Amino acid sequence: MSQCDIDNNQVCMAMLRIGVATTVPQGLYCACEACQNWTWTEPDIVDNMALNWYHHWRGDWLIQYRFCEPVMPSERCTDTDQQRVVATVEVDIGGWAPTRLDIECRCRSGIYFMQGWMLIKETFWKYDYVCDRPRCKPKEPCVKRYLARSSTHTVGFRFTCSCLAGQYCATEQDERIKTYDIDDSDKQGPFLYGYCRPVSVVRPASKRSKG
Repeated sequence: MSQCDIDNNQVCMAMLRIGVATTVPQGLYCACEACQNWTWTEPDIVDNMALNWYHHWRGDWLIQYRFCEPVMPSERCTDTDQQRVVATVEVDIGGWAPTRLDIECRCRSGIYFMQGWMLIKETFWKYDYVCDRPRCKPKEPCVKRYLARSSTHTVGFRFTCSCLAGQYCATEQDERIKTYDIDDSDKQGPFLYGYCRPVSVVRPASKRSKG
């Protein structure tokens, strides 16, 4: 395993917390001393080497990224920062190694919301994080799935609200993609809406979708 790129704040390891007790390792991405014996750190404990964020599917799934050196800023995010992008992580399209963290401030709760991800110049995925996100209203779309212009290739997702307890935000393959049956478009491009669905059996997503 290669050594971590400390200069670019590469994530060395990730864990998934399901509910209040179950912790599932999600990957050891690179090698450094900080990740050799790492265990889960509760979000209310100040840990300058960990980034905590809610999984985009479920509000009771929490991801924790671990870094080789302290990366969390001392500055707290303000009230005006709550729904503004305050952190980004980049992932090369050719592999899965979350890296190039850029973070402006520390969310007051210690937990971020992953707002979405977009394909940039066909070379990397850029994941955006905010401190807060509104709850979805009944029948309100929870996500925009962006398609390439005049193509069925998915180039990104943008989460607009958080589903209520007992629901998840559907990002599975949509049959309408095959016919390019889009709902609307904005400055990012054409998109399909996704909606909250009842939770039955939703397994942790693949590495690509964890952000």
